Amino acid sequence: MRIPHLAAELLRLAAAALVGEHFLLRAVAAFGALAAALGSSGFAFLRDGGALLLEFFDEPLESEGAVRVLGAGVARSGDGAAGGVGDLHGGRGFVDMLAAGAAGARADDAQVLVAEAETGHAFLQGGGTGLHIGEVVTRLAAGDRSKPLARDRKFLLAARDSMSCIYRVETDDFGTYDVLEDEVVGVRARLRRHGAELVSLARRDEANPAGAWTGFLYRDNETAPPAQGWANHATVMGYFLHRLVGERSLYRGVEIRGGNHGFLRGFEFAPPTFDPNMRAITYRVDAGQIPPGAYPLRVSLELAYRLLPDGVRIEFTFTSEEPELEAHVSFGLHPGFAVSSVESAEVLLPEGVYVRHFAPGNFLDGRVEEVAHAGGPMPFDKAALPDSYLLELARVPDRRFTLRDAAAGKSVTLDFSETPYCTLWSDGPFVCIEPCWGLPDSQPQKPFEQKDGIQIIAPLGTLSAGFSIHLATSG
Repeated sequence: MRIPHLAAELLRLAAAALVGEHFLLRAVAAFGALAAALGSSGFAFLRDGGALLLEFFDEPLESEGAVRVLGAGVARSGDGAAGGVGDLHGGRGFVDMLAAGAAGARADDAQVLVAEAETGHAFLQGGGTGLHIGEVVTRLAAGDRSKPLARDRKFLLAARDSMSCIYRVETDDFGTYDVLEDEVVGVRARLRRHGAELVSLARRDEANPAGAWTGFLYRDNETAPPAQGWANHATVMGYFLHRLVGERSLYRGVEIRGGNHGFLRGFEFAPPTFDPNMRAITYRVDAGQIPPGAYPLRVSLELAYRLLPDGVRIEFTFTSEEPELEAHVSFGLHPGFAVSSVESAEVLLPEGVYVRHFAPGNFLDGRVEEVAHAGGPMPFDKAALPDSYLLELARVPDRRFTLRDAAAGKSVTLDFSETPYCTLWSDGPFVCIEPCWGLPDSQPQKPFEQKDGIQIIAPLGTLSAGFSIHLATSG
């Protein structure tokens, strides 16, 4: 039964008076019994536009249905430590908000729940994702305090069965594949070990009772080479990207040789490490494993793929073993996303001033063009996508790019917050939106260390950068 409007309003005012700017569950002890007396099974707090609100619900707390999904911005003012509740996800078994139920909650219970939020937020900031505390709330309501709570990462893992993320290895006639899958939130990434390339990025369609998976990449999960056309799904590029003039360059006088996008795309990676806490697998190239002629300095790479509740984050970490020399690299990813047709798909670019670099024949010729864009469908001719658009993003403040395919009922959003350049390309029923840390070679050619857009690593230093892909279906 719903609490009458007047009673709810009184509780709302009392909550605001008690907790003020220090929002969280400290008011649980004060309001648990009162909520029960008024007929509510539980409640949660939500900050909305600066006002502190109470949300009441009727379901028994023992049911996960009793936990409401709360909006972004749930946190104590000026303190993100307790803001983990805003990072959690309420769907498919994840708990988005700490709550207290009809039995009321003791003051020390409230402190336990606060600690859960703080610990969970720190875990999230370290790369983890949602924790399941429904069991904690239920145990507290029943008076069960027999187990340590909110102490460390081990509890979080135990509470959520290693965050529901599983890792497995698969093989077929065309390779070995590392698979990350979260059955709870319904996200899956499948990577071919050769080149550490995503061959499938899929999300479960919750509107389908059979739990069908929707693939987002071009030729998603097709591992056999096609009869014609682009044969990849999401090429890893590095230690240079795009092309070198004549497939060679001089790096401080030492020759580098390589084909399109560098040696990583053809590298035979060893089995990755799997970290269930981080929900990630990490591939590695040791400095001594770099093929002869591909790159002359001792620079290792760790390439991590981490599942998110709605997609994946990809992160490159280069570490230089050179004690005196700066190292130079360029790198990126070349994902192609399937569309019903390029003509009908919407490529939505954020507001900003784009600097387009022209590269006829795949090499920069020094010409640039500034394109001011108010946000929305891309201001470039789709007919020229086969020739690529190379875009500099320094004057694009919010770098979230979206590819929307209404006919297929799905969209992809790429967060390029850390990405200095982006390439748009298509040569079939797909659109590539590529995060790039660098640009192609120039014509006439410059020394490798002077290439436009080249990234610099300090002696014995580390360079880490990445981006995320977020998947959505319209059901």
